[in-house]
Amino acid sequence: MATKITIDVDYVLIKAVVGEETEMVIPDYVTSIGKSAFREEYSLLTGITIPGSVTSIGDDAFVDCNLLERAEISNGVTNIGYRAFAWCESLERIVIPGSVETIGVRAFFDCTSLVDVTISNGVTSIGGEAFALCRLLTDVTIPESVMTIGEYSFERCGSLVNVLIANGKTIIETGAFSGCNKALVIRAPADSFAKQYAEENGVGFEPI
Repeated sequence: MATKITIDVDYVLIKAVVGEETEMVIPDYVTSIGKSAFREEYSLLTGITIPGSVTSIGDDAFVDCNLLERAEISNGVTNIGYRAFAWCESLERIVIPGSVETIGVRAFFDCTSLVDVTISNGVTSIGGEAFALCRLLTDVTIPESVMTIGEYSFERCGSLVNVLIANGKTIIETGAFSGCNKALVIRAPADSFAKQYAEENGVGFEPI
């Protein structure tokens, strides 16, 4: 069956995708990927390339795309919505470009194969439970631009042992690193909210 992309012409919004394509490049005239556009009922995707023309990835856009191994997000996207890639259990790596301001709540929740996350400088907020239950993550670097790490954002990332938080003023909300590996060490400026969080939660800390 040929792939069918339903597009709202007025808003250049992808609304739904039906087909058997395993690799897809979003056309560069598209500016938004709508809610639930690629969710599991419609997609056998293993790879997706999102061009710089797209500014928003909607809520549940790729939720439960269990075969999705690769998602390339180009510089231009400013928002990754609620549960956008949640339960994508084959997704192994993700680079969040610096154009993204907000990583939504549960954006990559329970991506059980995710081993490598790059959060580029420019991102300002990591939503609650954004990377919770990503059990294979071992290292995360939070860049200078991030001001808020949301509640339970890395909860129960059982392999997470190294976290670098570049900005001493980054606020770490309740339970952000709860249930992680007992060997977890947070590295951050000596006079930082991160140090306070580590001391209050029994997490290892090293100043940078």
